[in-house]
Amino acid sequence: MKIKLLYSSLLLFIFSCGTNLTYHQINSGTYNSDAHSRGLGYQNDVLVVAGSNGYFKIQDLGTYARLDTTGIIAGIEDIRDVEVLEDNSIFLLNSGEKGLILKKKYGVNLMDTVYVEEGVFLDGMSFWKSEPHIGLAFGDPIDNKMHILKINSTGDSVKVIDKVPLAQDGEAGFAASGTSIQVIENTPIAYIGSGGCENPRLYFTNDFGETWSFRDTPMKGGTSNGIYSLYFWNENEGIIIGGSYVDSTDNERMCFYTGDGGKTWVERNKGLPGYCSGISGDENGDFIVATGRNGTYYTLDQGKHWKLLFHEAYYSVIVKENKMIFSGKGGKWSVWEYSGI
Repeated sequence: MKIKLLYSSLLLFIFSCGTNLTYHQINSGTYNSDAHSRGLGYQNDVLVVAGSNGYFKIQDLGTYARLDTTGIIAGIEDIRDVEVLEDNSIFLLNSGEKGLILKKKYGVNLMDTVYVEEGVFLDGMSFWKSEPHIGLAFGDPIDNKMHILKINSTGDSVKVIDKVPLAQDGEAGFAASGTSIQVIENTPIAYIGSGGCENPRLYFTNDFGETWSFRDTPMKGGTSNGIYSLYFWNENEGIIIGGSYVDSTDNERMCFYTGDGGKTWVERNKGLPGYCSGISGDENGDFIVATGRNGTYYTLDQGKHWKLLFHEAYYSVIVKENKMIFSGKGGKWSVWEYSGI
């Protein structure tokens, strides 16, 4: 493991729209150069970075010295998503030939299998942190329907949801960062973005995942196009983002804003050079960050204008508690603090 700390001399300033945004890197490293890291989870100072071949890292950002664990889970293809819950239990989702969700407790070596199924490609998961302590995971269609799972946060109950619309030809999810699914706290609503088809769609539920409907989006369609990531700051307002991993410079119809839960859409591409695999923001949507092969960008006006944050490219991003957390190629990860929003 390689750790590097940057000091106050690297403090960066951005002046925009009357906002004084400052940010600086507080920690970064590479936990395994062979592990491309798309799985990223954070809660209560517990950071989990995970990726290909089962490699993972758990870092306590509160004390740094209290817990710093790097390991490997045998038999794992690629950990594409991580969820850290309020009780510090950690869920890890494998994407590959075998659908697999594991659970481990912070500070405990034991690993429990929550779900396993051959021939299922899982794309992402999201958990309600408040009541009713449940989560949702989804994968590419099985029997012509998106494969949606409802999971108890204890990890001892998994239900396959049947009331899901029929999929379009080629329609699937993207597991580029595990963030094309999101539950909305303090509501029974959740969203899933699709792609790989002519008309990428926004799936939604308003009963904690028991039944699903969809809304069409103007996102550009195609085999490699669609919704790679989404971020909603309340049940109505959010941004979907993506593009094409094949042509990462294509920025046509790859980012949209909705203010009514996907009934209508406004294009928000200005300033984005193309494909983005991850998006996240603060709880009010005042500061939103998107990242991908072309670098890392931010918006202070909910996507009306995007500006370069830095040139470094990542797969995944979390914005939370005045921190920006990233993971990417070659097992790299970094943590930044920001203020001034």
